[in-house]
Amino acid sequence: MRLRDPDRQPLPRAFVPGLVLLTTVTSIVSSLGAPLIPAIAHDADVSVQAAQWSLTLTMLVGAVTTPLMGRVGGGRPRSAVLAGLAVVATGLLLCALPLGFTSLLVGRALQGVGIALIPLAITVARDRLPVARVASIVGLLSVTTVAGSGLGYPVTAIVAAHAGIAAAFWLGFVLCCGTAVVAALTVPHDAARQRISVDVWGAVLLAAGTAGFLLALNRGEPWGWLALPTIGLASASGALLVLWVRRTLRIEHPLVDLRLAWGPVAFGANLTALVAGVAVYLMLSLIMLGTQASSTDGFGLGRGVVTAGLLLLPYSLLSLAGSRLAAMLGRHMRRDLVLPAGCVIYGASTVFVALFHANIWQLMLGMAFAGLGGGTTFAVMPALLLRGLPLAETGSALAFNMVLRFLGFAAGSALMPALVDLFAGDRPATHDTFTQVAFVGVALWVIAGVAAAATAAVVSRRPDAGAAELSAAASHSYDAQA
Repeated sequence: MRLRDPDRQPLPRAFVPGLVLLTTVTSIVSSLGAPLIPAIAHDADVSVQAAQWSLTLTMLVGAVTTPLMGRVGGGRPRSAVLAGLAVVATGLLLCALPLGFTSLLVGRALQGVGIALIPLAITVARDRLPVARVASIVGLLSVTTVAGSGLGYPVTAIVAAHAGIAAAFWLGFVLCCGTAVVAALTVPHDAARQRISVDVWGAVLLAAGTAGFLLALNRGEPWGWLALPTIGLASASGALLVLWVRRTLRIEHPLVDLRLAWGPVAFGANLTALVAGVAVYLMLSLIMLGTQASSTDGFGLGRGVVTAGLLLLPYSLLSLAGSRLAAMLGRHMRRDLVLPAGCVIYGASTVFVALFHANIWQLMLGMAFAGLGGGTTFAVMPALLLRGLPLAETGSALAFNMVLRFLGFAAGSALMPALVDLFAGDRPATHDTFTQVAFVGVALWVIAGVAAAATAAVVSRRPDAGAAELSAAASHSYDAQA
């Protein structure tokens, strides 16, 4: 059992409120991109494919910086939090100022660091609080993360609709600066007791290789899927990822430990996380585009950014309810079966949206059930890893699972506009285009469900690996990552 270090200074009285503010504000900032993509495309006079990178880059940077921030923040939490907030504030400033579309993309990439601050805040709470309070505070931080996203979607959409896109980023900048002041006063500073090894080159290889693949995926239709630029970029990206894998397997302190990714439990859970991540952001991006696109050809509903932001509110709230549903189902059925059940719920909601998307209430209903399925799926996944792996391996395994999840989010964001162009062909996107793209999401959920069922079958035949005492806290800490 972990004990408090008696040499540590007492925690500030506002320690927990400070962490709550940190997770809430970073969630609001990370939610800025989703409803604004069509508006960004219009204001910047770029294609939807190009504007989609304002979301894709944020998720990609979040995936790469999460393990980096975890390693650095393990020894210097206060410095890591303040440095992360400074990077996020810089990104918000670049987006708020009239510096052009390239500056906006760079700013959104920098804001991806805010995603990495959420698990870091949870880690700081776990390491600094008495054991008896950890589960409840981690649960509270998870709730505020979901609440922050749910609040951020409509609020930033309303601000953008009435005062422009820049005003939404100015709002995020003010909130970020205020959070930095609070964090400086409340987050404790622990001097690192040993030299921290950070695999910067590994992070560069992973980021460059993944970004290249996503760009090839995003531009495959306009360039041509068999065109030289597409094949060349995909090949170069593959070579970079091979170098990253070789480096990861050879160094002592890699970015993530790939050795833990190939066991039957870890492989199934990681495959589920990656494919489910792609399916989640494929659907979210499609609905955000379809809500705001012109209704002339039946593809879109011709509504504004405020309506799009409000559509994401039931998704966020029901994601929180989904984590509670996972706990309830776990008391009445084998816990390993809850993961495929969550995939089934989300897949069914995607089928509903594919068939019925002509009215706002239909999309809202589909989003609500999608949130329920997503919350159920992502809440139970860490518990399965903890049950199926030795205690000493769970930290690295959970970190890798989170990285794959965010990489899936980035891939789904990049894939959606490419699929719209592919199915539309030379004609404008129509009602049938929306349906076809949505059914790609259904196929992805079938794959995720099969992987989840296979994982459940393996877990059911294995004894608890010794990490069950952490499963409740881990499930709470990942509730908000859908």
